[in-house]
Amino acid sequence: MPEVELLVHRDGLASRVMTEPQNSRGAALRLLQDVEALLKNPQLALDFARGGVNTSIALIAVQGLAAYLDGNKSRAADDLGTAVDEIRARLEAPTSDTNGDSRE
Repeated sequence: MPEVELLVHRDGLASRVMTEPQNSRGAALRLLQDVEALLKNPQLALDFARGGVNTSIALIAVQGLAAYLDGNKSRAADDLGTAVDEIRARLEAPTSDTNGDSRE
């Protein structure tokens, strides 16, 4: 199992860096789990919403990527397809919604 070093930044966000290349698949999946946890943080969601990013959609995309890397291609296609559809719908809509998504 690779050693993974957890780096904590001043803004409270954390990132992991693999110190050994072995078992990078497991490390990548754990990293995506960390991203999932961050995207569920209400303060982070508010911060991203101010920039027009809906973290619920980002969460679906991360889950889709994790499913793909884990070999679950059917779920990956569903999740990533949903994320793409939602992003496109927001790009095509002319107004802003309550989640801060810019629809221009």
